[in-house]
Amino acid sequence: MKLHLQLHQYQNAKDYLDKAEKIAKASDFKEVLKETYDFIAKWYEAQDDYKNALVFSRKSFDMNNSLLSEESTKNREELQTKYQSEQKEREIELLKKDNNIQQLELDRQKLVANLILVGLSLLLCLMAFLGYLYHLKKKAHKELSDLYQLLAIEKDKTDQLLLNILPSKVANDLKEQGKTQPELFENVT
Repeated sequence: MKLHLQLHQYQNAKDYLDKAEKIAKASDFKEVLKETYDFIAKWYEAQDDYKNALVFSRKSFDMNNSLLSEESTKNREELQTKYQSEQKEREIELLKKDNNIQQLELDRQKLVANLILVGLSLLLCLMAFLGYLYHLKKKAHKELSDLYQLLAIEKDKTDQLLLNILPSKVANDLKEQGKTQPELFENVT
């Protein structure tokens, strides 16, 4: 086409330009269509048909704007998608961090609960042990009290026996000092 225009073979150039326009429109090749409109405008310009040259120049310009708009839209959509993707990734990271914090908090609460249970268990064991010791002390105290009572009974019996055998002054001296001074008794039975 370009060669036909340069060689001033206008009819061959126009035939090829018409075919190129049909194919580009049918196949939706917008870039090729824009270039075809440029060449058609140049063809009309070479034919001194400036009105049609202006029409196809505008079509080329409009197609160029359409391509730029599509590219701009595509770039904007890609940027929007990238931005949304990054936002989602940040949200996922934040959710992961929140999840980790919640898990750590749950672990901490479990640890505190376990420590409280262990503490209460130890306290219960200590109370049971102290209760057992108290019971043993009470039992020993009762046995000791019973022995003191038995001892007091036996002591009373011994004192009574001693008083039956010895005079009361001698019995009292022996009980209090563990010895007595010999005395002279005139009558002994």
